[in-house]
Amino acid sequence: LVKYNLEGGDEVTETIDAEIIHNHDLVREIKTVLEVEDGKTAAINTLEELTGKTLSDYTSGDEAIATVSESGEVTGVAIGSTNIICKDADGNTYKIKVKVTAVA
Repeated sequence: LVKYNLEGGDEVTETIDAEIIHNHDLVREIKTVLEVEDGKTAAINTLEELTGKTLSDYTSGDEAIATVSESGEVTGVAIGSTNIICKDADGNTYKIKVKVTAVA
C-alpha cells in the first residue's frame, strides 16, 4: 500500500506489487574524517584499527571526489567530501567520511 500527495494536494492510495531485493542492515558510521590531499593516496586501515575487523568490498560514494582500491587505499581526485563504504566478514556495513583537500 502506497500513499502520496498529488501536486494539487489530493492524497492518493494505491496497492502495488513489490519485492524486497536487499534488506540493508544498519550502517555503522565511523565518527572520524579521513583527510587526503587532491592527487594523493591515504590508507583507510584506520577503519580496521577502529573496528577491530578485517574490512573489504570498499566503494566510494562519489568517484569524482575520491576513489578507493580493493585494499582500501583512498585517492583524492578533486576537492570535496564523500563517503567510503565497506563491509566486514559478518556482513556489517561501515561508512567513513573522506574530505579531499588542496595540496599544501
